[in-house]
Amino acid sequence: MSALRFGPIEIKNRFVIKAFKVIDDRFGIKEILDDEVFEKIAPSHLNFWSCFGGISFFLFISQVVTGMLLMIYYQPDVSQAHASVAMIMNEAPFGWLIRGIHVWGSSLMLVTIGIHMAKIYIGGIYKAPREL
Repeated sequence: MSALRFGPIEIKNRFVIKAFKVIDDRFGIKEILDDEVFEKIAPSHLNFWSCFGGISFFLFISQVVTGMLLMIYYQPDVSQAHASVAMIMNEAPFGWLIRGIHVWGSSLMLVTIGIHMAKIYIGGIYKAPREL
């Protein structure tokens, strides 16, 4: 049995090849992968700097999710705020991790938004026809 090729990837495991052929006969996945993944060329204007808008959006969503999880335990009262944060860090399940993601994510989000805004301004991407 010969190897299965997807662009630069070569699969030699016989079980995987047989399983893939069964699925490919029904759905035509190999054609779709070849056309849409391995043979498609990315536009030349896309580069490393183009990803900061998406990263900012992902970090915003993570802020919303971790903020909602922290909201379960946090007490916004002057006398109980510090104790509730200490309880989140020490007693809540994975509270230290959720708070850490929330803290570091907020700082990283500000950095990525700044880089994204600088790229938009320096590149003049805000000008016509994209001014709206």
